[in-house]
Amino acid sequence: MWSTYLVLLACLVVPVPAPVPRCSPWIIINKLVEWTSLWSDSNSYFPIGPCEYGGPLQALMAGDANAVFLLDEPEKIPRHNIYELVWFLKTGMTRMKRMLLGLEPFVYDFGILTEGYQHYTPRVRTTQLGHGTKRRPEFIDNEELWKKFVKSRFNSFLTEGPDKQQTKYTPQGPLRLRKAGQKKRRLGAPPPLQPRRHLARGGGGPGASQAESQEVKQFVKVESEGRRPLRRARARAGSEQWSQRDTVSQDWTPVLRSASGEGFRPIQGRAQSTSDPSHL
Repeated sequence: MWSTYLVLLACLVVPVPAPVPRCSPWIIINKLVEWTSLWSDSNSYFPIGPCEYGGPLQALMAGDANAVFLLDEPEKIPRHNIYELVWFLKTGMTRMKRMLLGLEPFVYDFGILTEGYQHYTPRVRTTQLGHGTKRRPEFIDNEELWKKFVKSRFNSFLTEGPDKQQTKYTPQGPLRLRKAGQKKRRLGAPPPLQPRRHLARGGGGPGASQAESQEVKQFVKVESEGRRPLRRARARAGSEQWSQRDTVSQDWTPVLRSASGEGFRPIQGRAQSTSDPSHL
């Protein structure tokens, strides 16, 4: 029974469309969001860290206006607003309904409401209550990440509709980014090793590949021309050697012996052998 009243109370509390800084005088706004599992993951900044100065006056005296004023970074305000709007369309609206019907547990922590500028827990909280997901402020700070994530969630809402079951809205682990002229890569991962390429002088580009092919062709041509004289010399030496063998064979006339021991006469047109047949 009490959990139903708490859910109704949490539904009536509309969070500010951007979390206030950690040392802001309106720090209670962040606590109203962080103390229940209904809103705890509505922004990737939650839970907000403790104020290291102790309060807004101490932060101003230290010269850290960013820890006190929300308008110190005005370019991030639209990102916070759009992020929370897409969260409400995709997850928050149906989550509220499931909690009222008792289909999803409603987790709350009263200690967060009264902790002030410091976390009452022994360690600084970095996990969103009831979901076990880590805070991801880079989804707001990094504009490319923010565009990719919000766009993917909104497209999922248009194609699949709102979440019908209990889900973890804040993603965990690295996300892939696509930059102009590069392949996808994971945020925080080292860039892939590129193979070595011998480019022509003057830089890379389309002209470099053409110049490289021209250099290869020229190299092959020079190599082939350099080997031609050697091949010709070898061919000439071989032809001379075979020509000497031919002259020797032309001067030599085979002499055959008959059964009586007399040799036949040499064939006409060939030089007669100087050797005496009688010695054969």
